[in-house]
Amino acid sequence: MDEKREQCAVHGVQASRLPAQSGPGGERIHELKIWPSEFVMLKNFTKRYEIRRADRDYQVGDTVILREWDPTTGQYSGNACRAEIIHLTPPEKWGLPADLCVLGINVKYFHTAQPQPQPPPAKPSYRAEDNYPGQEEAE
Repeated sequence: MDEKREQCAVHGVQASRLPAQSGPGGERIHELKIWPSEFVMLKNFTKRYEIRRADRDYQVGDTVILREWDPTTGQYSGNACRAEIIHLTPPEKWGLPADLCVLGINVKYFHTAQPQPQPPPAKPSYRAEDNYPGQEEAE
């Protein structure tokens, strides 16, 4: 399948523009990126909507998989959220621009990545000839 890539006008990152995939039972699944700050609000249940470009055929009843994307590292964190679209405000309704829609979502579950073990910090090497704060140079 050819993947379309497009520059996101809001966040300035390359974003995949794939059509909805079909899941078991014919459900339509949209896989989307979500930034860490927005993901935290979803996880705390303080955010129940997504404002998205209307570049896909979103429908009430579709499933969205929101995968946490860190724009500073350019990588997925491994955290994800599965939700159902329960309401859709289409473009140009209630003052929305022609290219944006609002998805009302009902979170079904979260997947949290297992933290990767970090190597122990390297032990500093101290040499007699090194100068340390508070140590005066010998003349």
